[in-house]
Amino acid sequence: MQQVVKAVKSTQLSFKHYPILSAFFKEYGLFQFFDTLLPKRRHHEVTHGQCILLFVCDCLTARTPLYLYTDLLRDLDVPFIFGPGARAEYFNEYAMGETLDAIVRFGEDKLFAKVLGHLRQQVEIDMSHLHADTTNFSVAGNYDDGGVTPTGLHITYGHAKDKRTDLKRWALMMIVNATGTPVAMKTLDGNSSDKKTIIEGMTALKEVLEAEGMAEVGSTFIADSSFYTKDNIAAFTGKWISHAQEGLNEVKRYLAMEALPFVDSEAEGYRTYGLDSSYGGVAQRWVLVFSGQMYARQVKTLQRGQEKQLKDANAKAYHLQAKTFKCEPDALAAAAELAAKWPLLKAMEPETSTKTVNKPGKKGRPKEGEGLEVFSVSLAFEKDPRALEDACKGLGKFMLATNDLALGDEQILQAYKQQGTVERGFRFLKNGDFQLAPVFLKSPRRIQALSFVMCLSLMVYSIIENQLRTSLAKANETIRIQDNGPADYKNNARPTLMKVFAMFDHLGTTSITMAGGQQLLIQTTLPPEVRKVLHYLGAPYEKAFERSM
Repeated sequence: MQQVVKAVKSTQLSFKHYPILSAFFKEYGLFQFFDTLLPKRRHHEVTHGQCILLFVCDCLTARTPLYLYTDLLRDLDVPFIFGPGARAEYFNEYAMGETLDAIVRFGEDKLFAKVLGHLRQQVEIDMSHLHADTTNFSVAGNYDDGGVTPTGLHITYGHAKDKRTDLKRWALMMIVNATGTPVAMKTLDGNSSDKKTIIEGMTALKEVLEAEGMAEVGSTFIADSSFYTKDNIAAFTGKWISHAQEGLNEVKRYLAMEALPFVDSEAEGYRTYGLDSSYGGVAQRWVLVFSGQMYARQVKTLQRGQEKQLKDANAKAYHLQAKTFKCEPDALAAAAELAAKWPLLKAMEPETSTKTVNKPGKKGRPKEGEGLEVFSVSLAFEKDPRALEDACKGLGKFMLATNDLALGDEQILQAYKQQGTVERGFRFLKNGDFQLAPVFLKSPRRIQALSFVMCLSLMVYSIIENQLRTSLAKANETIRIQDNGPADYKNNARPTLMKVFAMFDHLGTTSITMAGGQQLLIQTTLPPEVRKVLHYLGAPYEKAFERSM
């Protein structure tokens, strides 16, 4: 016989993938780590470690203003994610703001270095190749310093990499390893110079690694052309690989050379030519690289440029034909001046014509012998195949340089090709999948702390993703995961954590309150593929989805 129990109230609470992030914090002792370094100064019910976990959860889902965190958590199973006793109202804007202030007091870059040292004691983080780069973020606010020189982060107008020249911004320097895990970060003023800040960040990380006893003898710093100046390469004492600036005369000379004895690279579509250099008084190995993909891309860009030149040149020629000149040499000189502006086009022979017009101040048709003879010129353009061919000769090439003379040309190229990892990290911080870019903070100091949270989120994301991929590779297993559409599922041996997180979106808890006040919790049954993910992440992550009685 079935018994019907009447429920007074039923509530649906979600927990999504958040227990995975909570398990990461527990597995590596990050709750105690943050609470030790960032002790509470005021009484609030949650620790700074719990607040930082919420920041990371929010960064890897959306961006929420501080005052809306309480509302965000009302639909979540807060105790299941953040621990027994945690309640949504505890994570108010004051507690979350205090956490940001504590991060800034400690120093966001110093705290990040401490996190790195703490995690390296428990998980392998490769430090052999370290890729450095900078980017900036725009903010929609005045951020007026009142004419007083700011003591901390200066949010101001600078180089707009997102093309929003109307907005103020701040910059972020980040260094990642070969797998894309951030190992250093620093917030920078919005108008900071890449040439100065990138070496400052590289030097600071090198000093931190040495101070923490983590200096790697084989660490090589890899940076783009903003690093490659005479002052920088002479001042930096570590090993480096950089893209040599194409504006240097010596580099220009090699880029323009033809018939160099290039050697096919192991990387498909690449060829290399190595030479020695002492630019800036530093003994170096230079590697001139030809990329087939880069060449094809630049040729298409050049062809589009030629099409645009033809359209613009014909428009200018049409307007030139409407002008009049006092003499034929002036008309021909104007045509020659216009023809010289379009290097990818061939100008046809200009044709001049004459007509009689009234003298200035007179109207009507001029009488015979009283008018002025003026000249006009017509000019036509066509594409110049030879000019295009000549322009293509220097395409597809770039120069790499290193002070590590023990490296071979192939090693230099392979190491630099990983520079895309830091650029992918910046795209991660800015793209539309994880909304890390929107900023809802008025204080520049708290934006400094937000930068720490953003880089920490990328660090956590990267470590978990690499952990899952490594486990799958060892077991020769795959995860059946949604690819491009609702019905498009594929077995993936290297899934992105973003798509793995999507598998957890529907997971949650149903809270039922009985007539007598008794509460019944019913948790969503985990699908087999979700259990498989947790299995290959490890026992702590499986346990995180088990509700203790």
